[in-house]
Amino acid sequence: MRASIIIVLSATLLVACGEGDTLIKDNAPMVRILPFEGQQSLEERILRAAIVARVELVSHKTVGAKYINKFGTPVDLYSPAVEFTFNVLEYLKGTGGATLTAIAYGHHENADTLYDTAKEAKENGWMLERHRDDRWDDRQAIVFLVRPVQDGPYLLGEIGTRTFQSAKILNTVTVSDDERQAWLPDAVQPGPTKSTGTGGAAPGQRFLLEDPDEASSSVAKQGVAGTSTVATITKTSLKATIADVEGNITSDAYRECVISKHRSERIGRERVRRTGTHSITQTRDLDSGLPADTKVTNPWGHIEGYESYTIRTEWLVGRDKDLLILRGGYLYTNRPLPQGEYEIFWNFTIGGTVDCPPYSKESLESNRLLVTVTAPVGTLAESFFDPYASSTAIVGTTTVGTISWQSGEVTAALAIDAAGHDLDFIALDGATTLSLVVAEAAEDDAAGALTWTVPTQPWSPGDKLMLRVRRRDAP
Repeated sequence: MRASIIIVLSATLLVACGEGDTLIKDNAPMVRILPFEGQQSLEERILRAAIVARVELVSHKTVGAKYINKFGTPVDLYSPAVEFTFNVLEYLKGTGGATLTAIAYGHHENADTLYDTAKEAKENGWMLERHRDDRWDDRQAIVFLVRPVQDGPYLLGEIGTRTFQSAKILNTVTVSDDERQAWLPDAVQPGPTKSTGTGGAAPGQRFLLEDPDEASSSVAKQGVAGTSTVATITKTSLKATIADVEGNITSDAYRECVISKHRSERIGRERVRRTGTHSITQTRDLDSGLPADTKVTNPWGHIEGYESYTIRTEWLVGRDKDLLILRGGYLYTNRPLPQGEYEIFWNFTIGGTVDCPPYSKESLESNRLLVTVTAPVGTLAESFFDPYASSTAIVGTTTVGTISWQSGEVTAALAIDAAGHDLDFIALDGATTLSLVVAEAAEDDAAGALTWTVPTQPWSPGDKLMLRVRRRDAP
């Protein structure tokens, strides 16, 4: 499970929110709180599916079904559900008999509940027919069936509506579903005689990838002339996609990693749609010049239940990744930091999982940390100071000018007016190793450079120092 500060606790690439449903019981019955993580891609649906088949609907009925969430967590309760029975015309992934049965659980806003008995659940399934999309019942379709529990029922998904962050989420399991389009109907309305058996598949048969009514509505809203183009896929192309996706899977653990990666990217896309950014940002404040190895934060602390996870590997990406270090689940400074803002994104893998790179930008930059470093009162400027050898001088370039030591003298060509200030050079341990008083410097009138007599070499090539230009009377 990779997570990038994203934060998912899935099984390969953590993302943002916990896996599964949240169950809340206030006396009774049990209420399911379903998060919204964006719409699954075709590739993710293929990877998650135990069965992908071309089918015809035979019948459907409302039932009370034992509730199993989509991640396989068993719950000793029952949910209203629709049970679908299909004739199988062709298996595109997986195998089975001539018929298949699959269920879709029902939910409806805060009335979404789980019940102690199947009878209660069935009696409270009023929302199912109201929200079930029956426009495609008479067409062949491609269905993607998941099986969270071995030898358990096949699941199509959820049917109902709910509100997430003020947005209305519709679940129908068909191409009008906002989350998981597990039922792709034939793009062509069937003729007067419904096909049966294994036939009825014309060459180049196409299946819908989106709701044609929604596509037409979108075009109308944009005021675009002409007929909208509805996305479809041929059976041949779908078979090729399945072969391509499944051909890269080498183990169950690798499959989980790839699924989690798709989920991470999906959550990132949804977050961009809602907020304009794919990152979750945490902020921390820090004083400048603190010693290397100063603890900044526990980046995983906002992940519920993170203590139960064994972190296998952890790493940082981003502009300032080399200035901070992850160790034992905590983030530390790698050296004293000058005032400013520092941005990193953290990632980790969990014990028992495998890696499946490459990872997308959405995945790797999902968990963002912004560290604001503040200088003490009386500071004019701060900068990194990393000296290097240049001929016979040891030189360091800073944001305020170039400073060098040679033959017992320190020379500073500064781009700021440092009158009334001292130049402090701070080592990795946070101690000031040299302090130069500007008022005591000799000044080259022509070049404007400041010179001090410093007999002992104060720094060496490769040192990692920090410069602080401090007002003379400041501590």
